[in-house]
Amino acid sequence: AVTGAITATAGQIAFPATQSASAGANTLDDYEEGTFTPALKFGGANTGMTTSTATGSYVKVGQLVQFTIRITLTAKGSSTGAATITGLPFTSGSLFSAVGSIYFFNLGTAIASAAGYIGSSATSISLVSVAAAGSVDMTNMTEASFSNNSDLIITSTYRASA
Repeated sequence: AVTGAITATAGQIAFPATQSASAGANTLDDYEEGTFTPALKFGGANTGMTTSTATGSYVKVGQLVQFTIRITLTAKGSSTGAATITGLPFTSGSLFSAVGSIYFFNLGTAIASAAGYIGSSATSISLVSVAAAGSVDMTNMTEASFSNNSDLIITSTYRASA
């Protein structure tokens, strides 16, 4: 056991590639940076969808995951249903998380704002929108919310399950 301050004289603290989980609530036991491939889906599928960009990057410190996603469509395909983005790098914890920032353009219908949430024990984002300025009614985004050249940039943070 180490007592007192830890000094990183070389300017680095290395964590193992696989987390060495600690039961201590105040013990930092994980740090990781990486990339992942997100996928936009309608009703759980993306038949015929093509993208020019589908990238994600993340930084995980303990259970806190900060991520950025960019998805640029070149064809939205033929799938229908609720819009989700799958492929988050870690399963979320037991609480829902609101998605922090969504920048979008070229959506298919008149959408005043877009939002999203990450459910409990999930690796996906559910996308919702407000159709008209001043409205408070959020509805699930669907394939009708997108066009063949829609572009999404999402930056957010969520708590992972481990």
